[in-house]
Amino acid sequence: MSTGAPARGAELLLGSPHGDESDWLIGVIAAGAVSAEAQAATATRAAARMIERGREAQAVALLCACGLGGLAADQLQSRGRWEEAAVLAKACLPPGERDAVLLKWADQLRATGEGGRSVEVLLSLGRFAAAAERLLDLCDYQPAALLMRALQEQRTNGLGGNVETEIRGVSGGACSDGGGARAVLGVSGHAVAPGAGGGGRSTTSEAERDVGVASQRAYLEYSAYLARLGLPTLAQEYVRLAAAGGAGGDGALSMDEAEQMHSQYVTVQKRLEGTETAL
Repeated sequence: MSTGAPARGAELLLGSPHGDESDWLIGVIAAGAVSAEAQAATATRAAARMIERGREAQAVALLCACGLGGLAADQLQSRGRWEEAAVLAKACLPPGERDAVLLKWADQLRATGEGGRSVEVLLSLGRFAAAAERLLDLCDYQPAALLMRALQEQRTNGLGGNVETEIRGVSGGACSDGGGARAVLGVSGHAVAPGAGGGGRSTTSEAERDVGVASQRAYLEYSAYLARLGLPTLAQEYVRLAAAGGAGGDGALSMDEAEQMHSQYVTVQKRLEGTETAL
């Protein structure tokens, strides 16, 4: 190996059916003498061989040592070890890769009925609009509205900067139609339409828009909930907040439009409650 071609030596070590973990590690080191890209490719192959032999911990450690922590997290997630992947992401990955891993975990938690934990993960990432949308999908109207109102008051009072600087890459709503149950009910004319979800980093204006969209929906859903509880005065306060454009400050509605949307949400919630009762 010291006098031969490193690339050929690495290939032989990784390709041998009789190789062991020591051979694969030597192959990774040899590939490092060729280029960083060659080492990353060789480390990926070596990790795959380790996993075939049941050496998952060693495979993850190798990938992290070679700067492939994102791939290591993917390997853990694909094997259902979501919390270990999250710990790895927080400890080792740069912000973009870390957020992608944690967003996948948030989606997995939601899919397995752990909506509350999913919201906690989104909040830890500063994805406030997405967290509010997810709370609404869980019919947790009050926490969603209060979260958006806190953001709005922060913006108004200038505490710790504005919404644009505080929200890191807000991804919009938890689903594209503002809630699957509402789509099934066939209700049209929503006051707002959540933006597409995703792991990408949004621009400042997109972040503002997404917060405004989420807060309008949160205020109107909560106003409908309050009206159903027999609290019309408080419900009207949240209708006015929605009409003002929500926490984003743009996209204001007329009071007539806000009232119409409020009435639609009351109807939707009643139908949804009736469907759940029937089930």
